Order: sequence, then C-alpha cells, then structure tokens
Amino acid sequence: MSQPIPRRSRSRFLIGGVVVFAIGAVGIRLYETHSLSRIEHACALDGDSQVRTAEVLRAVRSLKIITCEIDTQVRVDRGDENWRGVVRASVTTPVRMRYGVDLEQLDATTIAYSSISESRSGLIVLRVSYPELLATEVFSAQETIDVSTEGLRLRNIGGEYYLGLARRDVPDAARQMKLRPADEAKVRAITADQIKALVSKIIGDDVAVIVRFIGEPT
Repeated sequence: MSQPIPRRSRSRFLIGGVVVFAIGAVGIRLYETHSLSRIEHACALDGDSQVRTAEVLRAVRSLKIITCEIDTQVRVDRGDENWRGVVRASVTTPVRMRYGVDLEQLDATTIAYSSISESRSGLIVLRVSYPELLATEVFSAQETIDVSTEGLRLRNIGGEYYLGLARRDVPDAARQMKLRPADEAKVRAITADQIKALVSKIIGDDVAVIVRFIGEPT
C-alpha cells in the first residue's frame, strides 16, 4: 500500500525530486513553445519587410502543461425585430480548447512511493490538480456567416451591423463554453494518461505509475 515518502529515505526522495523537476521542465518547455508559436502567428510583415517586434508588457512565471486539445465550434446569433421588419445574423466559428494542469502545486508531498509491487520494482502514486481550460483559440478566418432580412430591413445596413455584433461577441462566447460531464471525464482520462506516459519515460517502465487528481475520491 502506498505511503508518503519518508524523509530518511534518500533514494525515494530522489525519485520524487527527479519526477517533480523533470515534469516541471517539460511543462515549462511545452508552455513556452506554445506561447512562442502564438507570438509568431501574431507577428506580421510591415511595408519594409521587417518583422514587427512584440512589446512585452508583462512576463509572468508559469508552470502549466497542456495535455488535451478539443476542436469544436461556437455560434453567435444577433438580430432585431420591429415594425420595419426582421434582421438576423449568425456567425459560426471553429474553436480549439486547450486543457491542462497547473504544476505549481506539484512537490514531494504529492508523490507517494512504495517498493512493493506485484509485477514491477516499485509503485509511484502522483497527485495533480484537475485539468482546467488554459487557452481558447478562435479561427475567425474559417467562420461561416448567415444573414437574413425581412420587410424593409436592408442587408447592407442592418444585416452588416448585426453581423458585426455577432463577430465581436465570438471570443467571449468561446471562452464561456463548458464541457458536458462525459467530455470532462474524457479530458481527465486523457490528462492522466499523458502525465503517466511522461513520468514513465523519465523513470523507466520498471516502476508502475498511478495518476490521481487532488480531491478525487479514492
């Protein structure tokens, strides 16, 4: 049965320390790579073919690792109805939701090690926070629109106005989307598998790895 790592056991403490340090390093690298990728997409060429330099307003230390990506879409409808007629506009946009875990809470106390295992040389139980939404990417260039008017309402006036409102509200609508319970369970399962695979690569397959979430019933 798993038990907290004893202070007097240098080997067990070393295993826990290596796991924490290595996962943290990989997490920093993955999040850093993702951030740099977004900066590269944000950069554009000006008239002199010079790359614009991003102005860094704030740099915050972060220790988060993306474990699951979900592709979906968001639809926003806007319109109006009065004595002159009806105008409706809708925008449907692809969205990518990136889920992951915050490794700031990961330390030696969240790892339990046992040298007793039925089929392997040891067992590590790693407790991490529940996966959360880390980033939402909206692909506005791939949107589909629908504008309809009735009565005296004109598409080039009322239609374009409400289409603009719908486009404006797409990012907020995307950030407010929630997963169904079944999909949340899938995200947690994928996250646990990803972290388990990462730890196994670090410490080897001869040690069994179990990933549990902090606050999860045992």
